[in-house]
Amino acid sequence: MWELVNEEIIDLQQQGNHYIKTCIAQDDTIVILYHPLFYKHSIFARLIKPNGTRTSEFQGDLKLFAIKGMNNQYELLHLFIRQEDRNKGYGTILMNELIACARKRCFNYIEGNLRNIDDESDGKLLHFYGCKFGFHIDKNRNIRWDNPNQVTLNYLEHNAYNRHPS
Repeated sequence: MWELVNEEIIDLQQQGNHYIKTCIAQDDTIVILYHPLFYKHSIFARLIKPNGTRTSEFQGDLKLFAIKGMNNQYELLHLFIRQEDRNKGYGTILMNELIACARKRCFNYIEGNLRNIDDESDGKLLHFYGCKFGFHIDKNRNIRWDNPNQVTLNYLEHNAYNRHPS
């Protein structure tokens, strides 16, 4: 199985993608995370199921589209996971990686907007972003995750420049 994983990683790199890391999901699926060639801030996931079947970039790879915003932040545009691949921990793997990238790059926050699909999906989205990852969700369905390291740094910098002489 790991031979197949290595072949997939090499194939992804030969296509100009940037390999990030490999994880094993809760259903024993191997998840290969990578930044696609033309979307350097986005994170895609190639799946290799325990039976050896695998996804491809245009047929089934999971996609988390994000761009770098003007205020040193990520704009989360879309998280795409096929219906048959939902509730298996893949979205959590992608979101954990986006948050890790934001921390590593010292981004201030991640923001986006939730689409209203239906009540059942709505509850899952609110749980996923709000409860699981600590995103703040406002009444207009805007979501925002603040990087705690950057909030502290921004606060300290602000206070250092705004001190009054004693």
